[in-house]
Order: sequence, then C-alpha cells, then structure tokens
Amino acid sequence: MAKADVIAQAEKLGIEKPKVSTETKEKMWEIVSREIISGQRKKYGNNNHVSGNFKSSKTSVEMHYRSSWELACMKWLDTNDDVSNYNYEAVRIPYYEYLIDRRYKRHYVPDFIIEYKDGHKEMWEIKPQKLTENEKTHLKELAAGEYCATSGIQCFKILCKQHLQELNI
Repeated sequence: MAKADVIAQAEKLGIEKPKVSTETKEKMWEIVSREIISGQRKKYGNNNHVSGNFKSSKTSVEMHYRSSWELACMKWLDTNDDVSNYNYEAVRIPYYEYLIDRRYKRHYVPDFIIEYKDGHKEMWEIKPQKLTENEKTHLKELAAGEYCATSGIQCFKILCKQHLQELNI
C-alpha cells in the first residue's frame, strides 16, 4: 500500500499524526548532524553500510572509507609489495552533465590513485556493478580518462565485486 493511501485511511479513521515538539526535533537533528560530521551516517540514502577511518601503514595517512570494498582495497594496497604509494580521493575532476537544455558543471572524485614500484600509475573507482552502466558513470569515466591522459596516469579502472575477487581483495 502506498504511503498516501495509508495516510488517507488513517485520516478516515480519525488517527492523527503524532506531534513532535520543536525541542525533540532539535535534539534529533543534533544527533543526526553529529553522526554525519563524524562519518557514522551518510547525508542521504541507506545508512546500513560500513564506514570508518583507516590509517595506512604505507602512507601514514588516515583515510575515511565509505564502504567495506574501499576498506578492503586500502588494506590490500597497504600490503601489496608492488605498490609504492596510493592516495584516496585525492583529485577532483570536472565534467559536464547535460539535462534538458542546460549544462551543469559537476566534479568527480575517484577513489584511488595508485603508484607502482615499476613507475606506472593507475586510477581506480570502486563501484557496485549495477551503478556502472548509467549515463552519469559514463560521463565520469570519460572525464577520468582525459585526466589520466594529461596527468601521467596509465589507466583508469572501474572495479566491481567480481574484479576485486579476481585480485584477491
């Protein structure tokens, strides 16, 4: 049953929506705000995910991960002897999105830039398979490819669960 139908039925039965005091709303907002600022909660969407901080033994940098896959990659990169250095969310790449008759400037922040001991560099994006086949991801992929070509980064990869498993991550 749709939310609107439930509300309509409740109104017919004389059931009123519970009133929440302004003081209670402010307390709830303070708690949610603190959780967002500390990284315990996303601003939007499903909050049943893994997030936290990881201090790299390789780079000595503390990084905030937003998924268990990102954390697994951080741990793998930290222990991989072929990797000399890596950065997490280190660059902001502009791209344009076209909606109806307007052009909007957006920015894409890829997950990892990896430097290998042999000198080559790669850019990685960690993403669920279902989010890889849409227009926005394609625009980001094109912008990342252009950035890599002008920045000495040899390749850009979008890695899904299957790719991570193939790498034993």
